Amino acid sequence: MVVDEWDAQGFHPPVNLDECLDDVAALHRVLANATRVKMLRHLAEARKCRFSDMIKRIRVNRKILNDHLRMMCEEGLISRVKFNPRNVTYQPSTKGVMALLMCMLMANLFGKGEPTSHVKTRFSDESLE
Repeated sequence: MVVDEWDAQGFHPPVNLDECLDDVAALHRVLANATRVKMLRHLAEARKCRFSDMIKRIRVNRKILNDHLRMMCEEGLISRVKFNPRNVTYQPSTKGVMALLMCMLMANLFGKGEPTSHVKTRFSDESLE
């Protein structure tokens, strides 16, 4: 969203949201699970991680972890890098990092994130009412 897209008549987004509603809904389905968001955060912090390390960190059974990883790969949030059959790592994609940032912004909306007083906006809260 480009802030300069606002005018006296309202907001005019640079993309047609109706064209990507299915993609947005699919992304939200993946991010609707707290375990998957934790996994994405861990991958973003570690930059890459093996399946066995993820088991230790997330503490879910192998099948559930595998299902979560498969779903996140299918949505394009992470990628699976296979060096050989017994050496597979996962790493976040650009889309995954952006989705994690979106989650952090949402946490801030609910008062559970870091304060954003350092972020300068062009509009005050009163102008949005």
